Amino acid sequence: LTDLQYVQQKQTVYKEQLSSMQKLLKAYGSQAKQGNISRSECIRLKASELDFLKEISDLQKENNQLQKELKTLMNVPSASYLKINDVKFTPELEKLSNINLSDLMTSALENRPDVKVSILEEKYNERKYKYELAQRTPDVTFGINYDRGGNIMNNFVGIGFSMDLPFFDRNQGNIKVAKFDIDKSKFAREEKNNEAQNEVIKAYEDVLIAQKLYEQISENYEAELDTLLESYFKNFAQRNTNMLEYLDFVEAYLQNKTIILDSKKELNEHFEELQYVIGKEL
Repeated sequence: LTDLQYVQQKQTVYKEQLSSMQKLLKAYGSQAKQGNISRSECIRLKASELDFLKEISDLQKENNQLQKELKTLMNVPSASYLKINDVKFTPELEKLSNINLSDLMTSALENRPDVKVSILEEKYNERKYKYELAQRTPDVTFGINYDRGGNIMNNFVGIGFSMDLPFFDRNQGNIKVAKFDIDKSKFAREEKNNEAQNEVIKAYEDVLIAQKLYEQISENYEAELDTLLESYFKNFAQRNTNMLEYLDFVEAYLQNKTIILDSKKELNEHFEELQYVIGKEL
């Protein structure tokens, strides 16, 4: 969902710039035909238009791939088109300010399925060991048989018993195997606990790094970028700004818009990863 949200927002940014570029290209093409401006300026704008078209084309392919994956996961009709709005593209920062690393590590040990499986495996082997210990004493079976007129004796009464062999083995082989399995599952559980805790620490630190970058971007910066771009567009259209200055700013604008989107995407992804490694939602 975050990836699709990101791609669609980035598409919107590039489509807006493509629309502006095509307006300029149409106006400059008309001026070039009248001989008011050089043909080279139109060609330079056309090159920028092609750059935008290529970027939008690549983003659309990525969008298509994400659409396919999400529609399969969500079991929605194949003819549907998923459009993700801007809501919750970044997590609520209040949630991030209240998290505690120690609590997160405890949560991972209590909630993660893979950790629970390692605990159950150890318990299973402990019970298996007790069962094999119980098999040290051979099973002895007693039986009584009565037969009337079916043999050379009119009334036959037989008593017998059976006992597992070998008597002196006392199930030592299976007991050793069971004891080995206990030790093995114990080490596996400890390894899984360490793995889970290390994953929590990494995810937690990644969230803090992403949050720091996100918070260093001023809340008004994106709006200021949009306002400044509009100003550059008007000045260039009125020939108050040359083409090089305008295109340089457009490139810087797109780079900065991408950085802003990347910061939001990474913060959300790292927050989701943190929730995944602790086994519950925050």
